Amino acid sequence: MSKDLHIQFEKISESIKQSAFDVKKQYDQSTVGKLQKEWTLWARFWSGFSKAVVFLYQKLIYPITWRLWRAIKWLAKKYRNLWLSITYKKDQYGVMRFSRTRGGVVILSTILSLYLMYGATMISLSLPWYLLTVKHDEVLYLSNHSAVEGHDRARVKINDVYEITGCESLDCSDQDSVSFRVEASWFNEVWSIVHNHALYYPDYVAAAVSPVVNRCTITSYGVRKKFLVRYWEMHPDILQVRCIPVGLEKENSIHNKDYR
Repeated sequence: MSKDLHIQFEKISESIKQSAFDVKKQYDQSTVGKLQKEWTLWARFWSGFSKAVVFLYQKLIYPITWRLWRAIKWLAKKYRNLWLSITYKKDQYGVMRFSRTRGGVVILSTILSLYLMYGATMISLSLPWYLLTVKHDEVLYLSNHSAVEGHDRARVKINDVYEITGCESLDCSDQDSVSFRVEASWFNEVWSIVHNHALYYPDYVAAAVSPVVNRCTITSYGVRKKFLVRYWEMHPDILQVRCIPVGLEKENSIHNKDYR
């Protein structure tokens, strides 16, 4: 008797489980069920993603940003105190009065200081790269230069960028071909002033490479890995170039300081 009841109970239990499974399967296949499943998956995704972002921010970004924010606030307070001490002065009655002239001078001095600080930063970043990769008086065979980009302003191109191509030998192949950029920068300007006692003019540097095969002596810096040049635009820079067409026996030069 008890055995029959147990068997009957098992059948009823299996029937209930099968019914529940069928109902759930039917619900999962319905539009509402599919939407709920998608919503659950997206909620789980965004929950994990947000936790990962918070973790990265707390471990990597926040330790840097809070120090940077403290430095910015410290500099802002120092500048504020300097501004107040310069632009306000006491009149004959001992009352602090604002001086518009001093305020204007301080603003102009601030702009000039920021500009020079930016230039000094660019030079300090370029100097180690120059010291590691510079090549002096290297002989190459260059044959072409072309303008890469520039902005026309009253028929005068500003911030010209030129590309110079050539090879390491007359027997040129894709394995020894080279590509350089000629572009004005803070470091290039300072280098030219120190070594040539003149500003760095990209168009005049590029003009030294005539549209024939030239035997050139150059000073350059930067890596020449084709992968970096092709995909990362990390072209080496030419600082100085002197060329003579191949086959020309003597060099005719014009020394005109007015071009400097």
